[in-house]
Amino acid sequence: MRLAGTQVTFEYSPESFSATEVEFSLEICEAVMDVWGPTPQSPLILNLPETVEVAMPNVYADQIEWFCRNLKRRDCAIISIHTHNDRGTGVASTELGLLAGADLVEGTLFGNGERTGNVDIITVALNLHVHGIDCGLDFADLSLVEEVYERCTGMSVDPRHPYAGELVFTAFSGSHQDAIKKALAEWKKREGKAQWDVPYLAIDPRDIGQPARRATDSRRPIRGSLAERSCDHYSVEQHEMPFSFIFLGSGTSQGVPIIGKEYPPEFLANPKNHRTRPSIYVETSRTRLVVDTTPEFRIQILREDIRWLDAVLFTHSHADHIMGLDDCRRFCDLRGGKALPIYATEPTMNDLKRVFAYAFHQGPWPRGYFIPEPYLIERRFALGDLEIVPLPLPHGAVGTSGFLFLQEGKKRLAYMSDCKEVPPAIIEEVRGVELAVLDALRRAPHPTHMCLDEALTAARRIGARKTFFTHLTHDYDHDAAQAELPSGVELAYDGLKVQSEA
Repeated sequence: MRLAGTQVTFEYSPESFSATEVEFSLEICEAVMDVWGPTPQSPLILNLPETVEVAMPNVYADQIEWFCRNLKRRDCAIISIHTHNDRGTGVASTELGLLAGADLVEGTLFGNGERTGNVDIITVALNLHVHGIDCGLDFADLSLVEEVYERCTGMSVDPRHPYAGELVFTAFSGSHQDAIKKALAEWKKREGKAQWDVPYLAIDPRDIGQPARRATDSRRPIRGSLAERSCDHYSVEQHEMPFSFIFLGSGTSQGVPIIGKEYPPEFLANPKNHRTRPSIYVETSRTRLVVDTTPEFRIQILREDIRWLDAVLFTHSHADHIMGLDDCRRFCDLRGGKALPIYATEPTMNDLKRVFAYAFHQGPWPRGYFIPEPYLIERRFALGDLEIVPLPLPHGAVGTSGFLFLQEGKKRLAYMSDCKEVPPAIIEEVRGVELAVLDALRRAPHPTHMCLDEALTAARRIGARKTFFTHLTHDYDHDAAQAELPSGVELAYDGLKVQSEA
């Protein structure tokens, strides 16, 4: 049969193949072939499913082998196998079925199928790749495949999912780390020309666009020197990880313009003078997070087209920094109804639990509701490829948390909004940072925020490559005020994206 030059192939599937006598399945399939009349040049597809796993994988493979050997016109049929994963052996059944004589595999990305799922086509293909078999599927950028899958399905890939999980190229054991490190050093001496034979890493991570990852759990804080000593990063090749952040908002607690005030038309005509409440979005190739959820959080997220978050960090619990938290319900939905990690100090977390008491409980949570997973900030902690150091800062009667973001040991960003000063100990902690963000509320002094002169003094002492001022009132007419600032210091504005240079 042909349709406008298109070759049409018929497929027949005895749906209960794995739970039926193979003789009967063979009889039915041959009867179908008699009616459809396939030829070696135009074969049909016989799909032999394991709709429910009712036996061990070798039994299914025996059924496939018997069927292939006894099919009268074997050259007129493409034998396809389609396994489910009720017993968690879908990949094993598929591989044994291929060894038994099957020609084709039907499956889904990351096993996203009925009930407990179909076979994961990615795992099967890369298992074969390990043995030098090319399946013709391109997984050279598996992170992109994972990102599109999660965005389109609303489901998430488990951190320990084969090949694609965040932790699959991570070694937690010191002896494993040492073996990987030595093998990589030897492999690099041979300029990468030798066959890949690194212990504990069955596949060269570069084949699927992945680095060998830091040996820390991205969901738990790093505690003490023992953890720091064991967190060696063994990368297959030296490369720079991207780091960027966006000012979701750059205004003060009332925003700019404020309610009920007249402004010159030329002030309002400049979009950089329209400031929502202060927050940032931080992004690397492995980590996406926000600091604070402002009352305009939903609008900010839509404006920047942000579709995934790994965590939310809070500086403190003032209303202009937390009141958009409920909008994170959508990110829980995108995570397949799973909780979103929330990081805050104990006083801030207590306030969050009080204000959002309907969300901070033991569950269950209806699908579509905000599901928080609280983590107390007690000391430095890790998220993905970032190490985050909390910076205690004075802010009137309450303290606030700044954050120093380190990536592969490099001080990428020091974010210090809402503070009256940057204490000397914190200046020493962040000295040499690439990028700094500082509170610079207004020109005149304020009892709980740094004014312009105080912020300039702090910026000079820190010595970052570039410093940005945020939490800005309408004191600043952006373009005119920017012209007065020294080199290397800039006023932030909503939507400003800053990219690390190294």
